[in-house]
Amino acid sequence: MEQLKAKLSEQEAHLSKLIAENTRLSELEAELGAIKQREEQLSEFTRRLTERNVNLQAEHLLTISRLEESEQHLEQCKTDALQSEAVTADKLAEHQLQIEQLQLALTDLRDQLQQSRDRESELRSELMVEREQSDLTHKRDLGRIRDLTRQLARVAQNRSMSLTSGLNPNRTEDANMMDSETADNESVCKLSLDSPTTSSHSVEVGAKSDWPTVNKPIVCLGNTLMISGEEKTYKEPSEQSELHFDEPERAAWIAKIDRLQRIQLRLTDKMEFLQEHCFQLTEELNKKSRIIQSFVLAQKHFGSAAPNSVDANRARIAQTGGLMASLYGGKHSKDAYDRDTYLEICQKLQAVLEDTLFKNITLKENMATLGSEISSLNNMMKEIRGGVCENCRQVIHNLKPTPPTSLSSHSIASIPKSVSRLSPEPPAFCGGGVHA
Repeated sequence: MEQLKAKLSEQEAHLSKLIAENTRLSELEAELGAIKQREEQLSEFTRRLTERNVNLQAEHLLTISRLEESEQHLEQCKTDALQSEAVTADKLAEHQLQIEQLQLALTDLRDQLQQSRDRESELRSELMVEREQSDLTHKRDLGRIRDLTRQLARVAQNRSMSLTSGLNPNRTEDANMMDSETADNESVCKLSLDSPTTSSHSVEVGAKSDWPTVNKPIVCLGNTLMISGEEKTYKEPSEQSELHFDEPERAAWIAKIDRLQRIQLRLTDKMEFLQEHCFQLTEELNKKSRIIQSFVLAQKHFGSAAPNSVDANRARIAQTGGLMASLYGGKHSKDAYDRDTYLEICQKLQAVLEDTLFKNITLKENMATLGSEISSLNNMMKEIRGGVCENCRQVIHNLKPTPPTSLSSHSIASIPKSVSRLSPEPPAFCGGGVHA
């Protein structure tokens, strides 16, 4: 019995061991199944991860190619913009040069036109003078011819009367009368040669008088007209005598023209000086009006009643002494400087203040122009960025401000992040999968 009990106990112990081994084997089988399932899951995850990695690499390469194309397009746009700016600058310089050349040509043409007009006016004045001279000469010659004709007629009449009478006393009287008439004519001729006014007056008188014409028969002793009875026309005086009589009047007219030209030149210089002075005064007036306009626009309550601070400032200045104190207080101080000195100092300070204000206004306008240019450049940059795709815009936003020549590690590292933000990982594989 004891042997059976011992054997039974041994069998029970062996059975318990077998049960324990069986349970351990079942646990191992269950764990093996779990391991196989985990292995299948891991293999599936590895496969999907490999596919995703391949897709990401393809997208990465595609994004890099697009980025390179965008950079090339941007560089091309920059080069085109620079070329267009250079071409525009060249064209602008050419146009400015052409404008300057045209202005110079226009100035030359204006000068030539002015010279032509001056020459035309001079020629017209000379022509008028020559016409007046020729008219005066013609009238004077006509008067002289009439005087000579009249004298010849009187001489012929006196000689005929002396021949008929045959008395010597009458002949001497006639000779005396002829001498007096010739002396009177010579004095008249001298007066006409001395002054142009007397000559013109004598010419007018001769022109107004109605004397016989030149073509008149002359009857005198020893002349062929008494024998033949034919009429012979009177010959005009020679050119030498005409030149001899015209020379003094021509010299007088030339002296008068010279004097008038000198007066005109002096008046022209004075007019040019006054025009330049008026131009300078106009520039100063425009500058001061611009300063006043800016000051009026800046002051909101300009033109209203003066505040109390002005009166207080005047009282304070009146207490300090000086010229302004004497002006404000109504009392003259002996220690103050001369009024002219103060006025000169005030004029200098006013000139400095006007220059400073004008420079400030010009600087303000330049700053406004610069601000408008900066805003236009910003709008241009926004338009350029708006024309790029979304992925390239984000990549450009993540890049450095300086355009890189090659892809940097930062830009390459930023591409998968942006792609992962666009296509997130499935929730089943977040954190490394199940039981990671």
